[in-house]
Amino acid sequence: MANSIFRIKHGLDVADGELSVAAGTGVTTIAKALSASSEVRVADKLTVASNGADITGDMFARNNLTVTGNLTVNGTTTTVDTTNLVVKDSLIGLNEGASSNANDCGFIIERGSTGDNAILMWDESADKWTLGTGTATPDETGNLTNFTAGTLV
Repeated sequence: MANSIFRIKHGLDVADGELSVAAGTGVTTIAKALSASSEVRVADKLTVASNGADITGDMFARNNLTVTGNLTVNGTTTTVDTTNLVVKDSLIGLNEGASSNANDCGFIIERGSTGDNAILMWDESADKWTLGTGTATPDETGNLTNFTAGTLV
């Protein structure tokens, strides 16, 4: 297939074994669907048509990942495991879309064996800002009471 074009017009199902397509400097086009029960590797660049990709299993980016459009994450927990988080935005919104609210909202800094966790939050039941230390953790919701109010210096 040195100088040939490889086109799949209706779909390809690779259940076992391996599919290898050497496109050279040309383009390999899969016009409809690709279903693989094991692994699909793309050596250089993967372009997904405008109707998007539906991935039902785990997906890993082993190097950099750049998203040039919007990124929407649906789930119960989003974990960012990085040394430093840099945010260019001027505002950070918490509790987006709430029509009414019984949850306290804010920031909890886990301090490990150094001492109690630090907290800066909007106390919904008191209708005021609170900061202090305590055993509150970021996975809690509702009215947080397991902290002691501190002093702002």
